[in-house]
Amino acid sequence: MHETIEVNTVDAFQGSEKNVIIFNCVRSNYETIIEKSLGFLLDERRLNVALTRPKFFLMIVGNSRTLQKSIIWEDMVDYCRAQGSYVKVKDSSHFEKMSDFKKHVVSQFEI
Repeated sequence: MHETIEVNTVDAFQGSEKNVIIFNCVRSNYETIIEKSLGFLLDERRLNVALTRPKFFLMIVGNSRTLQKSIIWEDMVDYCRAQGSYVKVKDSSHFEKMSDFKKHVVSQFEI
């Protein structure tokens, strides 16, 4: 069976489900004003869509320091830590190859 990867915005996934979702928060900054720092990520409806679309697996990629400026995201990060599903990546060069990423991150979630 040939599977495809679909890349789209949170809004485009409204009303559908996917087996696996990788949600990239794309925000990483030192902005002190929360609206400038997090932008659309403060919209609880979009967060609800993002969190309820995967059937089996959800990976959220983001800067936890930036995300935790919002109480909702702070709760999410704390929940992931408590569940043992929080993975800290030291820096962007931490994974030089996809195989390194699979070995150190994806393998933690394989059943």
